[in-house]
Amino acid sequence: MQWFEDVLTEDDYAYVVEKTLHGNEWKFSGFSKLSPNPVQFWYMDLFNDPFFHEKFLPKIEEITGKKFEVERVYANGQTHGLPGDAHMDVEEDTYTPELYKTFVFYVNPVWDVRWGGQTVIFEDGQTHTAYPKRNCACIFNSTLYHFGADPSRFCTDLRVTVAFKLKEIV
Repeated sequence: MQWFEDVLTEDDYAYVVEKTLHGNEWKFSGFSKLSPNPVQFWYMDLFNDPFFHEKFLPKIEEITGKKFEVERVYANGQTHGLPGDAHMDVEEDTYTPELYKTFVFYVNPVWDVRWGGQTVIFEDGQTHTAYPKRNCACIFNSTLYHFGADPSRFCTDLRVTVAFKLKEIV
């Protein structure tokens, strides 16, 4: 897993906050497609919003030093009691699975570590944890099992992430 801070400019970050955290396109229809026990969470499809292809993707490519095509991009929303289920985003038997990456961007302007809501990633018998932090992101191989933990009962906000499902162009 790689971690990135100050991913977007302030103007671009403000756009993402307004679009997602304050947006009105949420549907309670999201689930992890490769999860053995899919549970629903708040979901917002962002694939058709040009910003995420024309401004956000080039920033991801700049900070990672790699070129990608976007397979999916969407926002996840979780509240207390809505944990994600451990899942992979791409199955290991996919052709060239090492080219598939998951990029998770943390939207909330304020997040207290006591609120939980961490992304948990399992790799080679170890657990990696990424806590939500304003305008930060992590990227990891899409074949790794992972999940978004639900916020604790002390959090009164929607935990919002933007997830890019990417395929590296080689």
